Amino acid sequence: MKTLLLSSLALIALALTGCGTATAWNQMSPTPTASLSGEWLTIHLGADLKGEIQGVVPAAKVEGNKVYVSGHHTHASVSREFSVTVPTNAGPIEVFWVEPDKTTVPIPVTNH
Repeated sequence: MKTLLLSSLALIALALTGCGTATAWNQMSPTPTASLSGEWLTIHLGADLKGEIQGVVPAAKVEGNKVYVSGHHTHASVSREFSVTVPTNAGPIEVFWVEPDKTTVPIPVTNH
């Protein structure tokens, strides 16, 4: 019963956000950037170059001083910025975009 409920919720979420296709670095314009202010890292995402989607639904995973960001296409209007907290004592923060094939592309970070 619990599995059925979770599966149903996942399908509803996917339907609301669009097709769920992973977004590649070269599909966004401008390419993503990040800005760091204290413990907050704000990631600025681009929009689809072809105009086929409204935006990118992002996800981030923080591992020590590294932040891995990925996203999926959506037909819904979404914010092009999102923030995550990062450890302030882990050294310089590095941010990477995770491509659909799991390779990574560095995202430039500015400090504020």
